[in-house]
Amino acid sequence: MIKLTNYNSFCADLQAHGLEYAVRHSAELGFDAVEFLDLLDDPILPTLGDAKDIKALLDRYGLGVSCYSVGVQLLCDDQEATEKALFEHVDFAAAIGSKRFHHTLIPLLELPADAPSYEEAMNAIFASAERIAAYCESRGITCLYEPQGMYFNGVDGLKPFLEKMKQTGRRVGVCGDFGNSLFVDVAPDEIFEAFFDDIKHVHVKDYLVSDTAIDGKQTDFRSKSGKWIYEVDMGEGSVKLDACFDAIKRMGYDGAVSFEFVADDETNKKALRMVREKLNLQ
Repeated sequence: MIKLTNYNSFCADLQAHGLEYAVRHSAELGFDAVEFLDLLDDPILPTLGDAKDIKALLDRYGLGVSCYSVGVQLLCDDQEATEKALFEHVDFAAAIGSKRFHHTLIPLLELPADAPSYEEAMNAIFASAERIAAYCESRGITCLYEPQGMYFNGVDGLKPFLEKMKQTGRRVGVCGDFGNSLFVDVAPDEIFEAFFDDIKHVHVKDYLVSDTAIDGKQTDFRSKSGKWIYEVDMGEGSVKLDACFDAIKRMGYDGAVSFEFVADDETNKKALRMVREKLNLQ
């Protein structure tokens, strides 16, 4: 059964008000589950020793953990230390009941002039990524990748990496994302069509894409071709929401749909109603 999951708003509550508030608030809004996010260079989550209490709190409010995500840069000088840190996060994910673990690969949205080629970048991070996937599998968790950054984004960017990873026999999948591929000028619905059989988790959001800057609106985001990308409420942007949701329904998807944006209660409730309607959920 599809689990509607509070992701970024849950993590914002976690930072601002603490775990109990974040969990209670997610339940009150009508979410079925939560998704944790941590950044290796700016950690916010409790230690593994708190996992039992966290699981008990989630159980008390009837919330599951649909995924555990970590923002990380694998193209780094000390991959061994990075892997060790990720292994600890995988242990934590398992302890709080998550069956999916998503981590970034090379999330850079801008590449310097001396950036390695795609093949060089792939070769530099693949063995590390394979070891992380293997560790996830040893803990009963599926490792996920989403279109992201300037290397492993879009269909052409993510597919070679995913196919090579699948050849290792590891249990891996794709996080279908409603917005990230826009940074390489690929429509998100193309991601859902291209990875139809591999999508194990979904991040929903909306972006407005414009050829020129919109008067009075600031954004730090630009696409590969130079288009301006703005974060907007669900239904107010350029994402072909119906095409993405139709693909989800056609694939018989029954995993989590995770809300990857920070919003006030009214906006979250509106988005929940929209997603329930698009997916024919009661």
